[in-house]
Amino acid sequence: MSSILDLYCVKKTHTGSGALEVHTLTAASGYQTFGLHTPTTITQADALNMDFSIGNYNGEGTPDLFCLKRTNTATGKLEVHVLTASSNYQDRGTEIGTPITEADAKNFDFAIQDYNTPLAADLFCLKRTGTGTGSLEVHVLSGVSLYQTFLLHIGTPFTEAQAADFRFGLGYNWATGIPDIYCFKVQNCYSKMLEVWILNGYSKYQNFRMFWGTPISQADAANFDFALGYVQGSNTPDLYCFKKTNPGSGSLEVHVLTSASKYQAFVMHTGTPIVQADSLNFSYGLPAVQEFKWF
Repeated sequence: MSSILDLYCVKKTHTGSGALEVHTLTAASGYQTFGLHTPTTITQADALNMDFSIGNYNGEGTPDLFCLKRTNTATGKLEVHVLTASSNYQDRGTEIGTPITEADAKNFDFAIQDYNTPLAADLFCLKRTGTGTGSLEVHVLSGVSLYQTFLLHIGTPFTEAQAADFRFGLGYNWATGIPDIYCFKVQNCYSKMLEVWILNGYSKYQNFRMFWGTPISQADAANFDFALGYVQGSNTPDLYCFKKTNPGSGSLEVHVLTSASKYQAFVMHTGTPIVQADSLNFSYGLPAVQEFKWF
């Protein structure tokens, strides 16, 4: 595995430093060894107002930390704060309000990915509730505009009620050059297993490319967080499953389902040095940088 698949563990609570911390588990060690431990300039108290995503902010091809501030903002808007990898997550590349109000931000999930240009990471805003269309909506804020201008506003085939059954991730599609939305169905599953549904970016998220059941049961799916990354050099991302609760090993576990197997076969099962009791203090992710084929 390449180091680009290092696991980013962003610690928000019960930190030793009193600040938001960035820790990485290295892919080269099979997620047994830490490559980075660093506090940031964001306090632990302020970190509770934020969601996090890893992406390429400044075109350097580095995994910068996007801190998406939903609550207690200075602007009254959803804010984008970026801690740069080149500063070891000490310097803020930008701190800026967006057109999404703080009151509305609670209705969204957020993720970083390039929508139509590699020049700057765009912000995908997936609106689950309080929508105008009654459906899951996709809104994309342009990184080139410093998150002031939307590139897309569109409803999808999922109703708001159906969207509640899913968690979401973005996978860059090398065939079309547009990210697909991966929809991980964790409840009310037809198959009684965790299901992977894919909304096709090329269709502007109007059509499904496919969906599959996986070997993870619906009952067990609640124990996991999910992310997308590339293990075996394919053009579609593999599914990383981070087991935070009820792990057999007593620690955070990393399980990887391969896209080549249509998410039927695991290529990895491993515990990590993060104990189960501590695992809930973190957010986990893989960098969303299309040039690196991750997330």
